[in-house]
Amino acid sequence: MINKYERCKEENAKFYIFKQILDHKFEKGKWKLLILWENDEHTWKEYKSIKETDPITLAKYAHDKSNISTPGWKWCKRYSKNPRKVINLSRIFTQQKSKKC
Repeated sequence: MINKYERCKEENAKFYIFKQILDHKFEKGKWKLLILWENDEHTWKEYKSIKETDPITLAKYAHDKSNISTPGWKWCKRYSKNPRKVINLSRIFTQQKSKKC
């Protein structure tokens, strides 16, 4: 799945594509995610921004790392229980994002 970090409302909008989420940490009261970008750079990004732009990939990461019972990550359970539901949610998510642009 292609993951996008959105800056949709700006003129000449740019989409940043990441390959995967590598790690996570809790710092200064917020979750941060180590992101591997398409250009092979690694940066820490706020959990909230990735959750807003690509909740499906984040939920898969949480499921793979067994984080779905951790506070702040429990919402991921609904994404990881039923693969067909994830496909439907991804369609809805894509449609919502395209309407906002």
